[in-house]
Amino acid sequence: ATEMHQVSSPRRFFVIDPIDGTRSFIRGEDTWCVSVAVIEAGRPIAGVIDVPATGEVFSAAAGGTALLNGAPLSVSQPEPNVRLKVSMPDPMRRALGADGENRIAYARNAPSLAYRLALVACGRLDGTLIRPHANDWDVAAGDLILERAGGSLVDLGGALAHYTVEGRRHDVLIAAARHALPTLIGLAATASAA
Repeated sequence: ATEMHQVSSPRRFFVIDPIDGTRSFIRGEDTWCVSVAVIEAGRPIAGVIDVPATGEVFSAAAGGTALLNGAPLSVSQPEPNVRLKVSMPDPMRRALGADGENRIAYARNAPSLAYRLALVACGRLDGTLIRPHANDWDVAAGDLILERAGGSLVDLGGALAHYTVEGRRHDVLIAAARHALPTLIGLAATASAA
């Protein structure tokens, strides 16, 4: 006979995505990565995003500095009279229509959510919108790296993501430098309502 025992949720656990951006990997593109996070009490305490095709390694630990190949990195800074550089899935972009065109400069949308978060963390993007159903393994490492670089990953209500050992799918998420966050939360609300 098989015995079943309830295992309590561990306080600390790993969240791993061995190939985030599978489509990019299959097509031979360089926008895929390996993403690893350590979660404690529902939040990441360590995260690494390794982009083998470019040789980039993004990392952070709670209370520390976000790093790119060992050098400190930070999110973009506000620039007067310059539209925000943002990536997002095409359905969200189409839903924004002319309002989006007037307020942001669209950047190519990499299929890897973790890599997009890393691009925000290092200032190459001001932000990215993430449509519903992203998994914990897609965003956990990037969440911490972005936070330690001076940005935020939040839902439409401005709440931080919470991670569980069972994993979960998230609603719409917004990753941005803090100066861009209010604008992008508004745009994400518009795009998700369409």
